Amino acid sequence: CHLPSGEERLLQLTAGESSAHANSLTDLRSSDHAASYCMHCMSSEGFIDQQAGGTAHNTMDVEGDFNSISCSACHAVHANWSSNDGQIRAASTPELCGLCHVGARHTTYQTWTGGPHALAGVECIDCHGYDVAPGDNEFLNHTFAVDPDVACGQSDECHEGLEDWAIDQLETYQASYEELTEAIAAEVAAFGPIVDAYNETAGANHTLANYVMGMVDAADGKVFEYDADGSTGFHHPHQIFGELNEAYADLLDAKAYFYEMTGGTPGGAGVTADMLIIVGGAAGGIFVGLLLGVLVGRRR
Repeated sequence: CHLPSGEERLLQLTAGESSAHANSLTDLRSSDHAASYCMHCMSSEGFIDQQAGGTAHNTMDVEGDFNSISCSACHAVHANWSSNDGQIRAASTPELCGLCHVGARHTTYQTWTGGPHALAGVECIDCHGYDVAPGDNEFLNHTFAVDPDVACGQSDECHEGLEDWAIDQLETYQASYEELTEAIAAEVAAFGPIVDAYNETAGANHTLANYVMGMVDAADGKVFEYDADGSTGFHHPHQIFGELNEAYADLLDAKAYFYEMTGGTPGGAGVTADMLIIVGGAAGGIFVGLLLGVLVGRRR
């Protein structure tokens, strides 16, 4: 029914087969953290079992004969959900997406919640599902890939007539996000080993080292969290940039404190010249972080 056969047939199946959903098990099996606890979101059988209140998904073999996320995972056409729009296994599309796109490794739903589009009542599929079939027959784009040129100006409820402005906002947020997270990642990669090396020296202040490494890990964790969101800063700019800038500032404060405290450590346990990889970059890092925060604030 959903194969391409002229303008009167929808193209959901073809689009779905090229989506990340159709490759969920392939992607999982190629990862370094594949486990049975992933199967409730990475296989149709696991997802359906979990939504039915079962426990079989907890013991599913990742390499077993299961299906990737297919039509039946999200749609229950002959079940009690049939009265819902699209016959989906949730009360609304954001709630359906939020059953999987949530958590430490895929934070999309909780990041989107409270953001500007969520507050405006824009649902996930309003951007990720918008497309037009041949003959201007509107239907859901099951690749879920966003085309801003189409999605941002799709109706008078969105940015119709202001597409260039909307896309400029998107590009500004994403470019700023990439610059900021790259700066944090570079700081973590260079400074973390210095603290670790210091912590292994005789007479090291382990309390200090552990405190500083806590700030390093926190900054690294924030980058990981918002990279997992996938929007590169766009789903909830105020929250994302606020928390990243705060984590970056805390990291740089901890770095300055570390060098202040270790400069005169007794017993030769202070930071040596060989350890000072990027000390001179601290002030520049602070400037970049604050600059990006101001930039984003003004764009909003």
